[in-house]
Amino acid sequence: MVFYSSLSCGRAKQIVPALFSKILWDGCELNAILNELKKPIAPFRTVDKKTYSTLDSKWETFQGDCVKVMPEEIIISTFSFKPKQQAVVVRRLKANSYMTTDESKKYHEVTEMVNVGKEKVEGPKIILRNYPALLFPAVGKEIVFKAIRVGTADFSGDLLEVCDYGQESNDFRDKLLMQNAKKVKESQLQLIENEKQISPINLNLLKLKNELHNEIKKINIDYEAKVKSLPNDYAKQLEDSAGAKRQAVQDKIFKNYQDAAAQGDPVGLLRMGEHYRDGDGVEKNLAKARDYFSKAAEAGSPSASEALKRLPQN
Repeated sequence: MVFYSSLSCGRAKQIVPALFSKILWDGCELNAILNELKKPIAPFRTVDKKTYSTLDSKWETFQGDCVKVMPEEIIISTFSFKPKQQAVVVRRLKANSYMTTDESKKYHEVTEMVNVGKEKVEGPKIILRNYPALLFPAVGKEIVFKAIRVGTADFSGDLLEVCDYGQESNDFRDKLLMQNAKKVKESQLQLIENEKQISPINLNLLKLKNELHNEIKKINIDYEAKVKSLPNDYAKQLEDSAGAKRQAVQDKIFKNYQDAAAQGDPVGLLRMGEHYRDGDGVEKNLAKARDYFSKAAEAGSPSASEALKRLPQN
């Protein structure tokens, strides 16, 4: 028979996250910001002194041929494509084909329209402003672009819709990068500050837990070795003695958690709540468990907040 402390492996694995939960949380927040900075930032363009992301719904995609190229604007003859269809004759099963075994009577010929390509459909002419000269617009050249509709204007007696390609703006992008860089710096400083605020009591509890775990392990090994070499009656005495030692260790653990809780330590408060919730070493008392969990949550323990949510009402 082997005795185990109430600090099982599962419970032991919960202690370290409880001690450093706030630091880990801030570290995750910092990583999230850094990941956002790695994402490509959408280009920005300025139209009528307003800056827009090219992902904004105001932008529309146009396709057309350059009709006339002027220094400040281009006349575009827009177009689109539609499916080109052709009539074909195909064989289809008749609705009542199951009623006959004569293959020649099961089918009939029907005429259907099928897509055989696409055809160009001319659209209205538009005036495009601020199209980059570096993209080399030329008469007869086909271009595809995004632009914002900004109004109408007269061209050779025709009222045409005016669209603005916009001027690329780096100022807004640089400002956004500076804001994110500021958030990263603030998160880094907060992370350093959190590390400085780790309670010495928490570190002592972690050290104590490791020492007690090793002590219990030695008790179990010593007990097993002696039981194998002694009569059953004496083995029973050893079992009782080992049980008493185990209880003494558990009482020591409970006392340390109790002292830590009295000093307002979030881990000590959390562990006391678990003892009263599970009836571990004390009489089960959900009211006291709720009180300890509430105080631990107020002291900044995320684990206590989760335990409080899962705690039965009665």
